[in-house]
Amino acid sequence: MQKQIQNLVLIKKPENIFFDTRIVRITEALLYCAKLYSFLGIDNKKKIFFSIGHSGLENRTLIAAKQSRRLRRGYKSIENEVDTTIEFTLNQIESDLVQLVQKITDPLFTVFDFFQLADSVYEDIVNNFVKGQV
Repeated sequence: MQKQIQNLVLIKKPENIFFDTRIVRITEALLYCAKLYSFLGIDNKKKIFFSIGHSGLENRTLIAAKQSRRLRRGYKSIENEVDTTIEFTLNQIESDLVQLVQKITDPLFTVFDFFQLADSVYEDIVNNFVKGQV
């Protein structure tokens, strides 16, 4: 019961940004892009320019939504915005999904005291989301 209460407290704090939630949401956006463009009949070898913007970051702290991924210290941002644009082909979404998510999140996480995640953490979060395990 104590763990459940702690999770609720973390989620309700507006000064926090959850790195694992950001990874999941970006993964979801990329997969949606692939499905939409496929439905529209776009050639999977066409180049896509994909942009994500994050704002309201200043003075917020990067943490994990999932208790098992808890960080050892708080990573604060002094920047307020991060905009990232990457270029890829549609077929890369399926083959390089983890790397694409990492390319988008790296600039975001950098403004939080140069925070970096191990590749294995990206792989775990992205692959679990694809499997339907959030």
